[in-house]
Amino acid sequence: MFNYLIVEAKSKHAYNLRPYSDSHDIVAHIEGFSHIRSSYNHFPPIRIKTKPCLFILKNKYPPEEPDFSFTLRKHPVDMLEEQTSTPRVEVEVPDFELTNHSDSEGLLPENSIEIPVLIQKV
Repeated sequence: MFNYLIVEAKSKHAYNLRPYSDSHDIVAHIEGFSHIRSSYNHFPPIRIKTKPCLFILKNKYPPEEPDFSFTLRKHPVDMLEEQTSTPRVEVEVPDFELTNHSDSEGLLPENSIEIPVLIQKV
C-alpha cells in the first residue's frame, strides 16, 4: 500500500530486508554511528566510523489507487458501546484561569521547602 518504506537493517543483505526483496528496491541507505577509531599516524588522530543502519525502499508495484477501506471500519470503543447499548457519559471539566505572574509574585526563597498552592478549589 505504501510507495516507500524505511527499514532498519545492518546491511543490504540483512535478514530484515529479505521479505522486501521481491516487492521493493533499495533506493538509498543512511549511515549511522558504528565506533571510534584512533590512530596517531593520521590527522585527525580520532575517526568516527559509520555503517548503514536505515534503508529506504521503493515499491516495485505501487498501487494505482490507494485503498482506504480500513478507515471505514468502526472504532473498537464505538463497537463496544453498540454491544452494551450504554450511552457515553460526558463529564464537565471546570475552567482554570491561566495567568502570568510578575517576577516577584509566586517565587519562593532559595532555602524554602514550602510548595506554593497554584490552583485552589472554588
